Amino acid sequence: MQATDPALRLADWVLIGCSLFLGIAALLAPWVAEWLKRRFYAPVINVRFSLRTPDCHITRSDLTIGDQFVSREEVFVYRILVENRGRSQAKRCEAVIEGIDRADASGQFITFPRFTPTSIEWGAGYREFLDINPHRHFFCDLAYVYSPNHQDEFRRLGSFQNWPGLDPSQLGVTLRPIQHFYSQPNHLLPGRYRLHLAIFSENAKVVRTLIEVAWSGNWRTTEEAMFQECVVHQLS
Repeated sequence: MQATDPALRLADWVLIGCSLFLGIAALLAPWVAEWLKRRFYAPVINVRFSLRTPDCHITRSDLTIGDQFVSREEVFVYRILVENRGRSQAKRCEAVIEGIDRADASGQFITFPRFTPTSIEWGAGYREFLDINPHRHFFCDLAYVYSPNHQDEFRRLGSFQNWPGLDPSQLGVTLRPIQHFYSQPNHLLPGRYRLHLAIFSENAKVVRTLIEVAWSGNWRTTEEAMFQECVVHQLS
């Protein structure tokens, strides 16, 4: 019987080990590259609200029924700023209202039951999804306060869904969801509310914030006066 050459046996093991190492490295390389990209070059979403121009401002709104122009009147726009502080593009960003709370007479906030999360519109004509480049920011339209005449017309057309049990004839703050549901409010009558807002992205961490809206129900014609009647601020 011929003796086994230990040098050859050691070489075989070295070859096997190298093959395994290279195979594992080839399998792990894409994962490691993706991890490094996300760790050091990932987009970082930040959400900020400011009750001042240009974030919130007065402008004009056209009311049309079908193809017929009815009137043009003032409207107050309340917007959320979403910015990308990271090193790569934040893809398919989506702003979503996940829930609504309303304060009762004692000041305790009651959550609206069975609320269906709904996307809200980005400003400047963008709709549901938006790519945000590094160091770039966009606004999303949180709510409008339409003029009394326009609110009367929207009410007549059945466009408003109110919190149950409140007087629907009062002026309200109109949310800007893309999807409208008859089962939940899109029109906030006088009172205090909290909106649970989230920003989702294909390649960035979800960012959540809490926005409080305190609305007196009184219409004013200047930003300075209206921002004391409809007071919005970011809690977290």
